[in-house]
Amino acid sequence: MKRNVMKGTGSVFRFTLADLCMSKGWLLSTILLIVILLYGVPLLMYLIFSVSGEDSAEDSKISSVYICDETAGEVDYSYLKERGYADATYTAYQSVEDAKAAIADKDETLVVRISSEDMTEGFDVVVYLPEETELSKDAAHAYTDFLVENFDGVKQQKANASEEMTAILSKEIHTSATVLDAEGKPVESENMIEDLLLMIIPFFVVMVIYMMVLMYGQQLGNSILLEKTNKLMDTMLISIHPFALILGKLSAVVVSAVLQFMLWIFAGLGGFAAGFVFIAPSLFQGTSAADSEAAVSEGAGSLLLEVFSGEKYFTLPGIAWTLAIIVVGFLLYLSLASISGALSSKPEDLGKTNIIFVMALVVSFFMCLNMDSENMSLVSNAAWLRYFPFTAMLVMPGKLLTGEFTHLEAFLSTVCIFVSAILLVYVAAMLYQLLVLYRGNPPSIKQLIAMIKESKASSKKSGTAVQESGTKE
Repeated sequence: MKRNVMKGTGSVFRFTLADLCMSKGWLLSTILLIVILLYGVPLLMYLIFSVSGEDSAEDSKISSVYICDETAGEVDYSYLKERGYADATYTAYQSVEDAKAAIADKDETLVVRISSEDMTEGFDVVVYLPEETELSKDAAHAYTDFLVENFDGVKQQKANASEEMTAILSKEIHTSATVLDAEGKPVESENMIEDLLLMIIPFFVVMVIYMMVLMYGQQLGNSILLEKTNKLMDTMLISIHPFALILGKLSAVVVSAVLQFMLWIFAGLGGFAAGFVFIAPSLFQGTSAADSEAAVSEGAGSLLLEVFSGEKYFTLPGIAWTLAIIVVGFLLYLSLASISGALSSKPEDLGKTNIIFVMALVVSFFMCLNMDSENMSLVSNAAWLRYFPFTAMLVMPGKLLTGEFTHLEAFLSTVCIFVSAILLVYVAAMLYQLLVLYRGNPPSIKQLIAMIKESKASSKKSGTAVQESGTKE
């Protein structure tokens, strides 16, 4: 009668999950990081914007700007009050020396010198701080940036040009290249967002998987190794199949890891939301709705709207498939960690055998690298990478979040990864059963092959003997 390889999986899963989630290490690390994210993120955001607010308050102390314009043409610099530093007054002087001598309040005055050796070369703008002033160089640099950003009005008045003419001359030129299909229609190319996502997401996925496997792979290996180092091994193997044992432990580790990371993610999002609530009043204090809207350019606003609207990028199906790919990818690499535990006979051996999943992750990452210098995306567009288990989890998330996928592709990739993980669990169970009584350094591949052949031969002889005994009876 054949043994049921799945019998007892649920019992192992429940026991291991309860043991993991109720351990002091799991509870302490989970609660500690949740507290840090919930309170640390808002505090950090508040401190950053507080420092920024202090700088803004310092900049607002500028009440007088003495302009020393040495270039040709008359300019009324008071137009700058409509664009910022509304409380500042502008006074013209012939030279920096005259302006310096006329300074009444050193703590609220800047001297600006505008010159040009050759008008074809452009303008030179220098901002001077009075001696023994409380204004910082940061305040001077901030005002310099403000003046340069709004220098179009100076050019307009010096050239006696209309506002419409100045606006036309100052317009930026945007270039792009596209490909025409056989019908003469432009083929939509990947834009900056897609390229950026395809560069960042593989790194992010690798870091998440690597960190999770390092955190939980050692734990899984020790858990699998536990029965080898105590006297429960014989009893366990009689009552439960090694496949059920390893699958139950593996599933429990995956569930505890996903649960822990989800709690951390929600805590991080909550901390960010709380921080935004704290800093929002300071961001929009004294600012009208029109000014707030103008603060964000139309291009940037539409870009963010396009990314987070869920119409093309970050759609709900794409996010759902991405999470599924990451979870089964984590399961796949933990399956390699279970092989590490099956190959080890003592805890010290895990450091040697853990190289299996580390090398698998690193090699898979380099397999995904794009060698096309004309395409800035990090991952290759080779179709087979989407269905090879160890590379699918690196390639697919970027495609899923940018909307470049079909549900069939996502389903096939997920199935390939999941089936591969189950096969690796079966291999781990076979090695676990084979090396139950093995002691010493982890065996080499050659030794494992010899052991498997010997095991098959002995099983065949045992089966033949049983058959002959039954025939005699």
